Amino acid sequence: MKSILNKEEILYAKHVMSQKLHVPANDPSASSCAEHVEHCMHQLIRFSHLATKGHAFRALQFGLNLGRAQELLDSVGGVDKWWRLYEPLLVAQDYEKVIKVTKQYLKDLGLKNPTATFINKV
Repeated sequence: MKSILNKEEILYAKHVMSQKLHVPANDPSASSCAEHVEHCMHQLIRFSHLATKGHAFRALQFGLNLGRAQELLDSVGGVDKWWRLYEPLLVAQDYEKVIKVTKQYLKDLGLKNPTATFINKV
């Protein structure tokens, strides 16, 4: 699959992730923006994976995680690279494609894929 974000968008997203913290920097348990974005994207994969295994799709949680990742990344690429990208796949219940798109996002951003243990957690 080709990149979702173009080179300029990838550079901008990586810059944003390097500048932000999810919680105050003076908190010893602070997670970076990149860690939080990665977690949100992992959740998108997890909810989609579980749906392919017969579990109810967690649409509200999916939307919250998608929106939070978009917010953390300053909506890099605009709405067409976020909700409009996912909406037709979700309407079609093409969860395998949702997983593929989300893994490409992770690759574009230089983030890790989720573990099998994580995506199978009910």
